[in-house]
Amino acid sequence: MMINKAVITAAGLGTRMRNMTLIMPKALLPLIRRNDSAALVPIIDLIIMKLQEVGVSKFMIVVGRNGRPLIDYLMDKVFTDLIRAQISFTFQERPPRLWRRRA
Repeated sequence: MMINKAVITAAGLGTRMRNMTLIMPKALLPLIRRNDSAALVPIIDLIIMKLQEVGVSKFMIVVGRNGRPLIDYLMDKVFTDLIRAQISFTFQERPPRLWRRRA
């Protein structure tokens, strides 16, 4: 049985990358893609490309309080046919409580 659906968690506070995530959602931060030629590509593109390579065609993206730029970015790619996939979004109102370490 082939899996054709995936949930991508793109919500959260981005506290470990605070300086960068104040400007844009962490899923839009660029990484270097190395194949024929090196290029800076948003993290979300790399995740979607890799999942599509294994047959995933339907995506549910979980977004948080700053998810609007990510939604706009992905919907633009879907409408311009740069991503051939079904993408839907769900909103996480607040991140789950973080584990507290007991001393």
